[in-house]
Amino acid sequence: MKEKKYISAAGIKLEYGFTDSMIKQYLGEPDKRSINPYYHTAPMEKLWLISKVEEVIENPEVKSKLEKLEIRRQKAKEKKELLLIEKQKRIEETAELLNAYSLEYLVDCSKKYPKEYHVHCGPTNSGKTYNALKNVTASTKGQYLGPLRLLAYETAYNLNKRGVPCTLKTGEEEKRVDGAIFIASTIEMADLRNEMDYAIVDEAQLISDDFRGHNYTEALLLLKAKVVHVCVSPIGLNLILDLLKRTGMKITVNEYERLAPLKYTGYLLSFKNLKKGDALIVFSRRRVIEVSDMLEKMNISTSMIYGNLPPANRLVEVNKFNNKESDVVVCTDAIGMGVSLPIHRVIFLEDKKFDGQEFRKLTNEEVMQIAGRAGRYGQFEDGEYLFWHETPNTKFKTRAISLTISIPFPKEFLDSDIDLDLMLSTWNSLNDSDLIKHQNLKIAYDLFKEISLIYTDYNRYKRLVFSLITCPFDVKSYDLLYLWREYAFAVLDNREFYLPIHYHVNYSVIESPSMG
Repeated sequence: MKEKKYISAAGIKLEYGFTDSMIKQYLGEPDKRSINPYYHTAPMEKLWLISKVEEVIENPEVKSKLEKLEIRRQKAKEKKELLLIEKQKRIEETAELLNAYSLEYLVDCSKKYPKEYHVHCGPTNSGKTYNALKNVTASTKGQYLGPLRLLAYETAYNLNKRGVPCTLKTGEEEKRVDGAIFIASTIEMADLRNEMDYAIVDEAQLISDDFRGHNYTEALLLLKAKVVHVCVSPIGLNLILDLLKRTGMKITVNEYERLAPLKYTGYLLSFKNLKKGDALIVFSRRRVIEVSDMLEKMNISTSMIYGNLPPANRLVEVNKFNNKESDVVVCTDAIGMGVSLPIHRVIFLEDKKFDGQEFRKLTNEEVMQIAGRAGRYGQFEDGEYLFWHETPNTKFKTRAISLTISIPFPKEFLDSDIDLDLMLSTWNSLNDSDLIKHQNLKIAYDLFKEISLIYTDYNRYKRLVFSLITCPFDVKSYDLLYLWREYAFAVLDNREFYLPIHYHVNYSVIESPSMG
């Protein structure tokens, strides 16, 4: 092998410990310049004779400088290692503190406010939510908590209609009603501070949801209600009972069957086969609008319902369908969570959906949840469901569902002296178990990183920062992410926030798809 004669500046620094200033002072101009073999467009590479370098390092002055540099480098290395050890120690201590905030801890907290649980279990259209709400009167102080603002809106509307004053409170709006001491809310708005007589937690099987399950855990255990009614589908019953039994409090279980039978009746093939009162199911707002426009051109009048539809618009669309002013309703799977409409047939125009991670075929549980909206009791003797094309019902398999209890992030730690970055990163690294998983704060941590780049003193107002990064909105929407940044920075700067007039965005759409 040909002996190497020349060495680059990088090589001199790496092998001999020189600095740039020492190369300039003791080696002077390079002995040779050549094209960089790895980057042909880069400037010519400077090279020095190795023999020249070895001669220079024998100089006592150079030797002394190199020895001092080595001592400084060694001290810096030791300091870095100590800092890493200290950081690892802080991570382990923080993890130990966060792990102490366990399910057992939450159960112990729940025992400070004794309550009685009434569990209502049944499939869709079995009357479980109706039975949970039927004893609410004008003198009942309490709260209804559901997964969708559509459900909260519908509950408030129905209670007010029957003479029970009810205030609506969701992440988007608050509609106060004079004299109301009962509130209909989305699960995120659960009142965990005030005592009440009566609380209803609807669709409690969502305790396993990655992003919202922790809200259900908090509500079920920490509501200060004398009586808590829990509505759950059969698939989540055992998990909910396992959780509630840990409290040692009284539990009554009421099980229900469908009030009207449900049957599979094949496939549609053509819109000419539509009937009045049909519900057409698609899985995005865009598809709802496309199908509705197409049907309107065929002189088939439609109502449109999807999760992010503003409440006032939604009421107009529901009333159109209820009053038979529209022939059919085109909707997303938002109706599967209990939105009550006079539907006889549910027709799936699609059998696949995007679940936030992948585009996949519907599961049997999802099909039955949505199909169960057909056959409203008291209006139809039965309900039917079918598909656009020939799709044997056996194609929809039961998916292994991870039934776990989601533990919320302990907000009391925000008042400690622990660095917020350390808390969030450590929380996201905690191990889950077969029964327990931790509130998913990965998206929140990404938003926190955006804030921390500009506001390095974020630890001064940890609670404010945490509330900003956990604000529910669809981060995949560029428009909403832009507005979140503008709002968050305005709040942290303590200045007024104005919606940009020039920015074309539907401001009513503030919740993520998973939130309906």
